[in-house]
Amino acid sequence: MDYNVKEPFLLPQFPQDIPDQANRSGRVELILSNTAQENAFWWIFYESNIVESWTSVEELLRGRLKTFLGEDNETLLSDIKEKYRFGLHSEEWGPQKFWDTLTTDIRATCPMNKLAERLNTSPHLDVYRLYIEHSSSSVLDNGARWGAWHGWDTEAMFGFKYYRGTYYNVTSKHDWELADQLRALTKQFAKGETETWSGTDSIYLNNEMPWRESRPDRPQHDFCDFWSTNGFDGWGWQN
Repeated sequence: MDYNVKEPFLLPQFPQDIPDQANRSGRVELILSNTAQENAFWWIFYESNIVESWTSVEELLRGRLKTFLGEDNETLLSDIKEKYRFGLHSEEWGPQKFWDTLTTDIRATCPMNKLAERLNTSPHLDVYRLYIEHSSSSVLDNGARWGAWHGWDTEAMFGFKYYRGTYYNVTSKHDWELADQLRALTKQFAKGETETWSGTDSIYLNNEMPWRESRPDRPQHDFCDFWSTNGFDGWGWQN
């Protein structure tokens, strides 16, 4: 992202201007975060990932599974469709969000869960997991919402200054709620004031109230178990 690393509220100093503290000992605290539909933004550029109907998403899924497995697997296809609510159409769910969530789980959410667990075994790190479901209020031509797409959290953190006017035009009170939550969480984390956040708890920024909550689990853990059982957890790079 082409953002200036200096920001008047969160980063008032450039990192290179902060006095050298290389000799200070102590554990490093790290937040690992992703949005629930990281891939949602990229179908703008890659038409092969656009799905406007349940028929087209089934065709795309069937083709990708055959590429990955080398053969058709109707049982696995059926299990995936049931797991990800295939055919459900609502304001918050549809073919595109089905696809974006599924591929994000494989490529980002599940691998990042594993990374967090493994890094937390280090004596030098305290790793915290953040999952952002709070999505843009912008609506697609077919009436479905974008989802929490790649870069949406950064947009919110820095005041919706980069993509607005190019890919979306309106920011709502709902969108600014995410900005407020992210900024408050960042400040609290920096001051060591974040409630009930540990190496085994995850913080969720939700798409409705409560806007923020801590849960004793990993994001999409049951979906990640499903992908691991079916041998997909070693292929986070494959869409």
